[in-house]
Amino acid sequence: MGSAPNPRPRRAGKLFVAALAIGVAGWFGGKRLVWETHLARASESLRARDFDSARHHLDWCRKARPSDRETWILSARTARRTGQFAQAEEWLVVAESLRARKHEVERERTLARAQQGFFAEVEDSLLHALENTRSDYPTIAEVLTAEYMRTYRLADAHRILDRWVELDAADLEPRLRRGWVKEHQLGYDAALEDYRHVLEREPERHPVRLQVGLILLKLNRPAEARPELERVAAATVGEPGVAIPLARSCRELGDLAAAAAALDTLTDDARRTPAALAEAAQISLAKSDFAGAEPLLRAALRDSPLERALLYSLQQCLAGLGRTAEAAEVEKQLKAVDADGRRMNELMTAMARSPGDAEMRFEVAKLFLRNGVPDDGVRWLHLTIELNPGHRGAFEELAAYHEKHGPPDRATLYRAAANALKK
Repeated sequence: MGSAPNPRPRRAGKLFVAALAIGVAGWFGGKRLVWETHLARASESLRARDFDSARHHLDWCRKARPSDRETWILSARTARRTGQFAQAEEWLVVAESLRARKHEVERERTLARAQQGFFAEVEDSLLHALENTRSDYPTIAEVLTAEYMRTYRLADAHRILDRWVELDAADLEPRLRRGWVKEHQLGYDAALEDYRHVLEREPERHPVRLQVGLILLKLNRPAEARPELERVAAATVGEPGVAIPLARSCRELGDLAAAAAALDTLTDDARRTPAALAEAAQISLAKSDFAGAEPLLRAALRDSPLERALLYSLQQCLAGLGRTAEAAEVEKQLKAVDADGRRMNELMTAMARSPGDAEMRFEVAKLFLRNGVPDDGVRWLHLTIELNPGHRGAFEELAAYHEKHGPPDRATLYRAAANALKK
């Protein structure tokens, strides 16, 4: 008789196949778990606008699941949002090869064009898309409102931000942007409401708390401003942008010792800046030390010759010293500055109705330059040229500015452009 077949090899083979199947399933399951974990963390990071962290997690997502088209779309969107347009396009091409939805790919490309200087070409398309989506509203609104804020189309930005807040009450970004818009529309109390909403949820946002303190000072509410500024100062010791307004809040409350102590936290270089000199002068004026205040004000005015607060303080100082003729001359300068301020307010109101008027932007630029605010003046000259690339006056102003302040090659460039427009 033949021997009975040995069942062990067959059983061993089955066990091997089962183990192999379990191993393969585990391998794929493990990769899926990696993908899901990092995708969730990437989403959290993007919501917090922590793009470095988001990129790290998305790198893992692409490795764990390279065939997932949505991962490539999200990676491209993240790259676009951080200005990495070439990388974004590469990843969109991969998404297309994986048959990503065509409208998602095209929308990303349209948003990239908007951010790369072709906003006018795609604005209507983006507005139409905004009106017909809910899930992608924040993605589109982010780009539209950034451009509207940059070009001071505040009413347009405000309208979109209101809807963004309505659709996603948990997202703090539209609140931050709307607060900025309201602030620049001079709606200070409304701006405070949005900023404080942000701080209730994220108390350690020091730049937001600083802005709250600065607005409260504008509203002549130093008692409310001081604790906000003290909290920021404790986390940013010696930061001029915090120490100086803190000193002001203390001074306006009559606590001159605390005001001086706040200025004492500054470095020697920071104490010589116009803002610090001006606040030190104000402390001297609060003590009726006119002789001590005058040199401080004169030094501050060398860099900011038409700063209204400085001129007003100098006029008061000279009057206190009995130098009435000099005080009268300063008062004339004050009246001219006040006239420019009224005209600026008129222009800002008018531009809300006519955002495409290049001449109004040009006038705003000249007002900024004339009143010693060069950074804003130059920025508004560029905004003028964006609306009217053939605006000779804007090129001439830019040339004159850079001929005085440098760099020379930029002055030459703008002068050549102005001369070419004369022909």
